[in-house]
Amino acid sequence: MVEVAHRAPEAAAELILSLAHLVGEQRTAMQRSDWVDLERVLLQMRSVMDKIQASRGGAEGFRTQLQDLAPQERARVDDVLYEANVDRQISAELIRLNLHRFNALRAMRAHAEGVDGYDRDGRAIAHGVRLSTRA
Repeated sequence: MVEVAHRAPEAAAELILSLAHLVGEQRTAMQRSDWVDLERVLLQMRSVMDKIQASRGGAEGFRTQLQDLAPQERARVDDVLYEANVDRQISAELIRLNLHRFNALRAMRAHAEGVDGYDRDGRAIAHGVRLSTRA
């Protein structure tokens, strides 16, 4: 039991480093618009997050384990987490850009089909059904 308790901070570091690596892979998949690889990465991220949540004490216990790392290892983990945060921010921006692109394509499709727009559920509104707000 002492061996497991002694190993807990290192195991926590391995999980967080794995998660940071996956965030980088997520960014790369999104940059390449490789949706198949993105799905694989997201499934792996979910698996790592489940392991973190299942660790003793949950997320708070996990943070405590990371704080118990040796200073040199903690500095290495902090550096990797900083890089992962940059990747996460870039991924968030890529998501926003893809949403804008999707909405633009949807609007172009509606225009090409002679549709006035979409209702709240995303269904096309038939041409001429939409009432004008102008007097």
